[in-house]
Amino acid sequence: MSAGVVVVMLLAWLASGVTLSVVMGRRGHFAVGWAVMGAILGPLAVVFALETTRHEREERPSRMGAPGSRGGPIDVLVGVDGSAECAFAVERAVTLLGPQLGRLTLATVVPFDDAPSVSKRASEELERRARLSGVDSPGQALLHGQPAHALADFAAEEGYALLAVGTRGSGMSKRLLGSTARQLASGSQVPVLMVSADPPDPTGAA
Repeated sequence: MSAGVVVVMLLAWLASGVTLSVVMGRRGHFAVGWAVMGAILGPLAVVFALETTRHEREERPSRMGAPGSRGGPIDVLVGVDGSAECAFAVERAVTLLGPQLGRLTLATVVPFDDAPSVSKRASEELERRARLSGVDSPGQALLHGQPAHALADFAAEEGYALLAVGTRGSGMSKRLLGSTARQLASGSQVPVLMVSADPPDPTGAA
């Protein structure tokens, strides 16, 4: 077997790992882990991937606190990811709705096949955001999967009237929505409130 053929086979083997990581990452799995598996097992890793995807719907949300209602008719789910924008999303939802606010739940999303340390950090972030929310007894939910899909599905299934998420900015260029916010804006059945941590430009310039 010539060196050229060996190189081509090696590149194809590695490419299968990269492709697998992209596909599984988009489905809400731990992309790096699948890249490593794909690089080691090559096309054989596809068998494990297919088996894994069959069990995606079996992952149920972990509820770390039932939301207490503030008495209003509008229940709100806020996506939490540790960014400054998510803190503003909580604050903006509470401020805008005032006495109209009903249940308030903070939710974060981890990959289907995450390590225990990832879930632990996510849970700690949820608890921290709950303490800083300024609301008594906000609900907390740890979801699994692709962030936009997990948040949209949970909001619809649990009857939330509004889904609040943060956006991301990029310096002096036009503000760009984060990928999760962008996907939610185009595909969520529940109305989405997108909040930026950047102060509004008084001149109106983009």
